[in-house]
Amino acid sequence: MIDSSVRLWEMRRAASAVPDTAPEVTADILVDCFDDIARLVAADGSTPWQRAHETVSARLDQYWGKPAGPAAA
Repeated sequence: MIDSSVRLWEMRRAASAVPDTAPEVTADILVDCFDDIARLVAADGSTPWQRAHETVSARLDQYWGKPAGPAAA
């Protein structure tokens, strides 16, 4: 249900959350990053912003081949 909601949201978005990326792929990227953050929070009950940012940046770079800077904007 979350996946389909994010996918629908991204298909309707006026500007892409991840530049130069198709909306259907952007939804997958966002779900992966949200999952990474949720795992960090679930492990410790909370997580510092910097740790979440590092984790998302690593996901964008290593798995999706995307620079974190444009996606963070």
